[in-house]
Amino acid sequence: MRPRENLRIGLLCALVGVSAISCYLLGAAVGGRRSAELADQLRGVSAPRRPHADLTPSDVVKIQLDALAGEGGDMAGVTQCFAFASPLNREATGPLDRFAAMIATPPYDVLLTPEETSVGDARIPGDQAYVLVSLVDRHQQLHVFGFLLSRQANAEYAGCWMTDAVFQLAAARNEPGGAPPELDLAI
Repeated sequence: MRPRENLRIGLLCALVGVSAISCYLLGAAVGGRRSAELADQLRGVSAPRRPHADLTPSDVVKIQLDALAGEGGDMAGVTQCFAFASPLNREATGPLDRFAAMIATPPYDVLLTPEETSVGDARIPGDQAYVLVSLVDRHQQLHVFGFLLSRQANAEYAGCWMTDAVFQLAAARNEPGGAPPELDLAI
């Protein structure tokens, strides 16, 4: 891994308070792949929407969440989500079939069947952004995820916001018979 990528991962992790161990593991996963391989992985992906410089970080997160929930885990929804994963993210989570398997397992599987979803306003320090997402699953459990995005500089995606990482920040179970948890993303 190049030092600049390592620094970028560290900064992104620090934005949401992710542990040093998580940052190390993400960095280690990214280190073994090359950018040329990423382009090859995505060439065959036919997604209805592609990254575009006019989309905001919140737009990107909404597109990814809508695709996953709308397709209920169907490969088309996963493919749409993967199309907005940054090259750095694809290095860590791809190829597409590996990404799909990851989405189908906890904690990410709740993104496939939410009962209610709320996307917070993006916080954008420079070319980095983070978006908090809360959702209530079918068991009335509240989940909070942090989406880390960056504005891409490479020619293919120049100026586009793409998702670098997604972390589950919290999960809280609602008591049986109680009211569903409130969604409030004010920070």
